[in-house]
Amino acid sequence: MNLSGIISFIAGSRLIKAAFAALIAVITDRIIIGSIIKNFIRAARARNPENAPKMHTLFSVLRTLLTIIIYFIAAVSVMQILFDINAASIIAATGVVGVVAGLGAQSIVKDSISGFFILLENQYAVGDLVTVDDFTGYVESVTIRTTVIKDFEGSRLIIPNGNMTRIVNHSRDGKSVLVRVHISYDESVDRAMSVIRGALADAAEDMTDLTGEARLLGVDELGPVSVRLLITARCKTGTQYEVNRELLRRIKNAFDKNGIKMPLQSDTRPKD
Repeated sequence: MNLSGIISFIAGSRLIKAAFAALIAVITDRIIIGSIIKNFIRAARARNPENAPKMHTLFSVLRTLLTIIIYFIAAVSVMQILFDINAASIIAATGVVGVVAGLGAQSIVKDSISGFFILLENQYAVGDLVTVDDFTGYVESVTIRTTVIKDFEGSRLIIPNGNMTRIVNHSRDGKSVLVRVHISYDESVDRAMSVIRGALADAAEDMTDLTGEARLLGVDELGPVSVRLLITARCKTGTQYEVNRELLRRIKNAFDKNGIKMPLQSDTRPKD
């Protein structure tokens, strides 16, 4: 294109029209759609705080999809303004490119479909405590393609939604805790059980994370060097690990106070 052509191109104000179309897309995405989504999230949180993580996740994915649509339309409009290319031709061309790209991006489609059903079925949401294979942590974010889980040490697992095949959600309908305590064969089982019941009664009075009575079920196993006692308790969602540790601490202190012996590490080897 020669100099006169460039001047004519600029004089035709196509650049201004294209810039205006791009500006409209940015305003629509950042201000209008962004504000609407934020207001919906705020209203959902006020109406039902327990459902807020799910709504936040759904609206975040919706925002991403709307952003893609808005900028695609803007790109088509800009190309049509600048180069007089028919919009139908652009869409047809992108359709062909999409088919070609789809052959090499089947995993992306799989991840996106899986992400849609994860959100639709409310399998988990941001803030839920989950276990994926052997990795346990809190869901930090969910997009249409990936899920990010952060464990207790701060490590993050970023996993495609298509690979989320075995998920344990610990954040629904409360949790049960099983506490296993070993005592030496030299100790009286009945006396040890009495001490444990006293510790559990004290725990019921001041452990706010308990949602039900902590109960001693009795002897669970006669091992080679110890007797195992089993305790169960109901607690608030997400507190099961803290409750388990606190109950063990209280039982150990009660054993120390009453002289109840637990098997030493050197005693854990079977005797001849």
